[in-house]
Amino acid sequence: MNNRFLIYCALAFVLALGLRLTLAALWYSADLGVDRFQSGDYLLYDLGAEQILSQHDFSNSLFLARTPLFPLLVAALGQNDVLVLLVNALLGALIAPLTLVLARQLGLNNRAALLAGVIVALDPASIVYSTYMGPEPLANLLLLAMAVGLLALLHTQRIGPTAAWAAFAGAALALSSLARPASYMLWPLLALVLLIVRRRLWFAALTFAAVSAAGVFAWTAHNGAVFGNATFSTVGAYTQLYCRAASVEHFATNREMRPIYIDLNERVAERVGWEGEVTSGTRYEFYAATPEIQSAMQSVAIEIFLKYPLWFVATLPIGLARMYGWTNTLPNWFTPIEIVWNIALYASAAWGMWGAFRRKEWTLFIGIGLMIAYYTLGTLWVANACMDTRMRSMLTPFLAVAAAYALIVIRKIRVQYTQN
Repeated sequence: MNNRFLIYCALAFVLALGLRLTLAALWYSADLGVDRFQSGDYLLYDLGAEQILSQHDFSNSLFLARTPLFPLLVAALGQNDVLVLLVNALLGALIAPLTLVLARQLGLNNRAALLAGVIVALDPASIVYSTYMGPEPLANLLLLAMAVGLLALLHTQRIGPTAAWAAFAGAALALSSLARPASYMLWPLLALVLLIVRRRLWFAALTFAAVSAAGVFAWTAHNGAVFGNATFSTVGAYTQLYCRAASVEHFATNREMRPIYIDLNERVAERVGWEGEVTSGTRYEFYAATPEIQSAMQSVAIEIFLKYPLWFVATLPIGLARMYGWTNTLPNWFTPIEIVWNIALYASAAWGMWGAFRRKEWTLFIGIGLMIAYYTLGTLWVANACMDTRMRSMLTPFLAVAAAYALIVIRKIRVQYTQN
């Protein structure tokens, strides 16, 4: 790394941190309100931190739904909410300079890499969900570190450093999954692709897979031993039923959501022999699910998808719009501005991906394409409602690199036309 590149990294970081701290200052209130800095889930993470500090274990059932890394961070910060917010802003800001590293690894020059970092720094969703009391900044930074590690091993010829980078990337992905479960099934896909495109790196691919899998399976084994439910997280089954299947049934039947929730709860309760009154709020009792409840939620969701397959497909654009369209916590007057920003970002990224395909820049095209496909398809499988651009915040660095690459494509086209 030369001095100019380091200066660019510092500039991207200062810009990103400044914007995130500015938003935190503008929105600050003594209660760190649910409408701005959190969705209400922070209470669970705080309870998890309290469990860790008082009992030194993960025996609270909330850990069935919420993986432990972010509660560990909250505990390490002494459950100081303001400090948690500031550390999250710092972690989110670090994504910007690390995006420059990713861009350089993918063949972009210093100026294009700086553009990618600035896009991350300015991205509204990234700003909001860095200035946020949730696991996203930590999980997204670790995910980006994983990508940087994998690209580093591709550029390394010696076995020792290659294995070290593979272990680093595997650990980063495992930790990202332990911060936010969305990534926990990414490791076999990446390991398989690495084996296909770089057969000589078979040992590195196996090392990466082994380290990632060790983290995932260790937490799964913990849940099996402590709660009798050997699952990485129950949040996927819960979300699939109440944020995807419920939405499909709503559009298919035109019924209100409250009776739909009651009906879904009754169907789950009947399958597991649930005793007691069933209301629309009974679904919250299923959040940290037993194996029977988790299986019942998944079965009911699949039944609805099979009953209304056309509506399952028809509601996909709604999920895409929510995932890639706008951020719910921003004021309404800013929504049109954000939508225009997002359209420009996605159009530039698409142009960059097309350019990478045409120019056979396979590492960029396949790497970024896999990340976008995994998180988009995975999210749309389990959610249609209950989401906004928070669900694509982990993709911002990859979209930014593709968008910055579009600038290179445009410049090359201009040079070709000028020469002709």
